[in-house]
Amino acid sequence: MTKTLENSLDATFRELFSFLQTLVEISSHTTNKSGVNAVQDVLEREFTALGLLCERIPAKDHGDQLIARSACPGSAMLLVGHADTVHRADSGFDAFRRDGETAFGPGVMDMKGGLTVLLWALKLVSQVRPLNELPIQVLIISDEETGSPSSLPTVKQICKNSAAALVYEWGRDGDTIITRRKALYSYKCEITGTTAHTGNDHSKGVNAIRVAADQIQRLEAFTSYEKGITCNVGTISGGNATNVVPDRVEYTVEIRTPEPGALSRFEATLSDLIAEAEARNAHTVFTKTSSLPPLLECEESLALAHAYNKCGKNYGLQANITKEPLGGGSTANFLSGFGVPCIDGLGPYGENAHSNKECLHIPSLKPRVLSTATFLLEHFK
Repeated sequence: MTKTLENSLDATFRELFSFLQTLVEISSHTTNKSGVNAVQDVLEREFTALGLLCERIPAKDHGDQLIARSACPGSAMLLVGHADTVHRADSGFDAFRRDGETAFGPGVMDMKGGLTVLLWALKLVSQVRPLNELPIQVLIISDEETGSPSSLPTVKQICKNSAAALVYEWGRDGDTIITRRKALYSYKCEITGTTAHTGNDHSKGVNAIRVAADQIQRLEAFTSYEKGITCNVGTISGGNATNVVPDRVEYTVEIRTPEPGALSRFEATLSDLIAEAEARNAHTVFTKTSSLPPLLECEESLALAHAYNKCGKNYGLQANITKEPLGGGSTANFLSGFGVPCIDGLGPYGENAHSNKECLHIPSLKPRVLSTATFLLEHFK
């Protein structure tokens, strides 16, 4: 079977690469609803041609969610990707190009390369067994890069009929399969003090910036590299003149942690900061703006990783699994939170994600496609 799959992929690799270029050349920043939907249009045509039943779920502020299902009943293997990127159309990084064994372009690695691997693996499987004989479903969401605000209900719903999930974020050094990711929680803070003239009535003012500065020191102290916890205040704004005591400040803060208990301690500190600010006649409001649960390694997800790595060895992939939780989040975090065992990082290898130097190592495409195809055929024997 291995040789048959390799021959099939070799025969269509030029088509695969052309397809990747097509996806990359569609500008699909998360806020570009029409661009994201254009990616979904391309994918829907491909999935339909494979005999899968497609469903589009529209969203008010984002592109559609795309679901493709086989007609085979039963709890399914779920393959997951996202159609959006972080690259805006006016970023200046808007073209696909190849330089030797490297491909450059917006989203070429994150995650249009992953979408290409996902699709081509299904193409190879379909040449061995009709997909409608296998309980497979595919979910492509439209807003992963902003925390999945529109797609989360769809993710939750599809988990009800999913036995396990494969997620196609980009591959990591050493072909490491991702089984663990940190939780991520973000907040917006608004502080209201009292304005006053700094020369005549300074004592009557309550400086919101000073209150914010004291709070930020407390929050940043949550960072512990030894425990894998990071806390970061990312934006801040306030005040309007140097001769006026500022009465308003806003800042944003996030915490990433592998420890579920760290969130409870963090939110207890937020409550303390609110009370301490009130004692200084300043009013503080913290609003949670995003909540991403941890991707937890479990017995089932570890078994998935070992099974995938066994297949990957046939094509030269190293059999590594994450030893520590990764700091970045993905849809895999939500899948895990909804009780679906999953493995992540099954896309091709690349570098410089989320930058204008994002690139993909072209030779990493074939082993990733072949590994997924072989894994699916072995899984459904």
